[in-house]
Amino acid sequence: MTQQPVVVPVAQQQTRGAAERYSKTHRGARRPTELLQAVAQLDTTLDPQAHQDLMDWVRQFYVDNQGGDLVGMFGECFLGHPFVDHQMLLTGQIVEHFRPEDQIPAQFAPCRALVRSKAYLFVEIYADGQIVPIRTDGTPAI
Repeated sequence: MTQQPVVVPVAQQQTRGAAERYSKTHRGARRPTELLQAVAQLDTTLDPQAHQDLMDWVRQFYVDNQGGDLVGMFGECFLGHPFVDHQMLLTGQIVEHFRPEDQIPAQFAPCRALVRSKAYLFVEIYADGQIVPIRTDGTPAI
């Protein structure tokens, strides 16, 4: 017995396409000062509860603004020498701090030069592969 391929009805395909366009449109919106401040504080907040509160707020911001599935962020590390940048996930953790000579995960690799240029505060990485650099004034570079 051969299996028939699953065919997604045209209406569902159109709905999915519209939802993706809607999400990508929202990625072009300027990020508020509150988000920029919260992201900047993630690396320097020592109190675990305050750090979790910040991360919860950041996560909720992205859910509320419907920009799509955010995989993580890549930004400048404020811990000082020898670290220069770090990878963040919305699970509330900075996954890894990187030194200049460290190799970073492939999905985050294009972000390193953007963050080091000092033109961007951080870079958002989405599940669909799009990277969105965020300037220090909150303007996305897309």
